[in-house]
Amino acid sequence: MPYEFACADAGCTCNASWSESSPDAVVGKVAAHLQEKHNVKTISGTLANFVTSAIRKT
Repeated sequence: MPYEFACADAGCTCNASWSESSPDAVVGKVAAHLQEKHNVKTISGTLANFVTSAIRKT
């Protein structure tokens, strides 16, 4: 059962989205995207927790 997250889930206009086999994999992909595309230098625990809480199981 995949786990999904999209930048739009955080209110961003970015159309990036991920579907992975585990929540940790989603968080890892989102963290890399935030650093590469959104110029987020540090992925804080708060930010990682937000992404984790917004992941949907499909």
